[in-house]
Amino acid sequence: MAKIPFVFITSENLARKFFIVPQASVEIDVKGAENPLTHQRMRDEVSPLFKLIHGQINDYIKQADLQIMRMGVNERKRDKARLIAAGNEKISGLLTRFRAEAQASLTKFSAKEAALAAKAQAAEEKERGPEDNH
Repeated sequence: MAKIPFVFITSENLARKFFIVPQASVEIDVKGAENPLTHQRMRDEVSPLFKLIHGQINDYIKQADLQIMRMGVNERKRDKARLIAAGNEKISGLLTRFRAEAQASLTKFSAKEAALAAKAQAAEEKERGPEDNH
């Protein structure tokens, strides 16, 4: 079993002044990914989902930072912790969504790849003929 990492937070958003977040990443466990080409094909399989979630997370961080920045000093002292906690919860939910949907997609991908490999193996054996299969 291999792990494929996905990193979500852009360097620009790691350097925010008010809504400070650490790097967020997700590792997906995959079967049948022994070589780099297969890893890349698996990454390609979940790329649209990754781009969607990546964009949502980074847009949210930017907006939350602006929202906190625009608050008055007293309002910021009172509400900043709550806004950061809510933001972290939102980001966590998006990461959980990505993990679940990507894992399901890659499970289907692996099954499809295994079926194709089995067909290729069967065709190869048939082509060799019965006397070569002993």
